[in-house]
Amino acid sequence: TGRGSRAAREVVMRSKRAAVAVVLLAAAWTLQFAEAAGAALYAYVPDSSDDRVWRYDLATNEAIPITVGFAPIAVDGSSDGSVVVVASMETYPNAGSAAVIDGATATVRWTVPVGVNPRGVGVTPDGAKAYVSSYQDRTLTVIDTATGGVVKTITLDGSLGGVAMSPNGQRVYVVQNAFGATVASIDTATDEVTAVILASQVDPALSVTTDPAGTRLFVGLYTGVAIVDAATNLLLDVVQVDCING
Repeated sequence: TGRGSRAAREVVMRSKRAAVAVVLLAAAWTLQFAEAAGAALYAYVPDSSDDRVWRYDLATNEAIPITVGFAPIAVDGSSDGSVVVVASMETYPNAGSAAVIDGATATVRWTVPVGVNPRGVGVTPDGAKAYVSSYQDRTLTVIDTATGGVVKTITLDGSLGGVAMSPNGQRVYVVQNAFGATVASIDTATDEVTAVILASQVDPALSVTTDPAGTRLFVGLYTGVAIVDAATNLLLDVVQVDCING
């Protein structure tokens, strides 16, 4: 019936919205899974109300709080969980910080100053480098996690958003919003921008993530998800879903 068809369409649309919400959540720094030295599987969740990140053991449900900077907002880690990096707002609008955490001991090794109003973190699979984007400064801070030193500060275009690392660690992707939404592709060997990828000419972007193979980028927009071919940097499709208004 027409009523049944409409109900079915509404269920499909709700399912699409839920799927996109999951993509945006995964891309937007809230949760990081890491397997520490081949042992337990952990989830790291920033808690901006208490200035700490919670490490959850997914096998035992044990939770350990790790104190970081003021208002933590983004987290990422190495593939083996030995290095986890959490970006915090700190004394906005004056500074931001990144806590480099030892995954084995759940302790902060370094606290590194980064740009104002950080939004995203990407860590290379080997844990050697971390990249922290700054919305206010339009900069990407490159951190040597072994020393806690800043290797380079890269100035990008527009207000910056989420960060994603390619599975092989050769590229880091950063959301930019200036005239439309783009994604900067950066070579992690040289820390140079190698491409600027168009995601939308009108819709601002919030976040970015990759598929497990690193062949596709998914850019979270205000009203949907842009899908990009990671090999050619070409926009393949935009799935329109109104995530703001439900």
